[in-house]
Amino acid sequence: MKLYIVRHAIAEERSKNIHVNDDRPLTTIGIRKMKKNAEGIMKIVPSPLRIISSPLKRAYHTSEIIVSIFKKPISITLSDDLLPNASVENLVQLCKGYNNNDNVMLVGHEPSLGKFLSTILQQKIQSLQLKKGSICCVEFNVEFPKRSALLFYIPPRILRTLSR
Repeated sequence: MKLYIVRHAIAEERSKNIHVNDDRPLTTIGIRKMKKNAEGIMKIVPSPLRIISSPLKRAYHTSEIIVSIFKKPISITLSDDLLPNASVENLVQLCKGYNNNDNVMLVGHEPSLGKFLSTILQQKIQSLQLKKGSICCVEFNVEFPKRSALLFYIPPRILRTLSR
């Protein structure tokens, strides 16, 4: 399966008094940049596509921006397995629920996405780090997740260049 992993766009700073449970919205700059990133994503990600998003505002809004650029009916499924501190095991099980012919996009947070990638790619470091608004693609092996292969990683600046 082609697994596209996107970290949410730039969100408001953490504040215990304003954003309950760290459920922060995207900033105006984050929205603007993510729209450009999504135009770049559209050029490299095939459709049909299934999008699974963290339920937190910043990830869900990032998913909505991506869907709006594709201009095709793509539904967004919410999953707690994409929350910032979700377990790698749960995320692996979520992905194993799809078949090898699917194109699935996960939209979530650090550190869980980085830990997930480090695990399935069998990296020696504890966690890879994705920039906000970036994308990577993994050939996810449904039967043997630790035999997955990284196909590409594209940081946000390059995605915005692709959007032109």
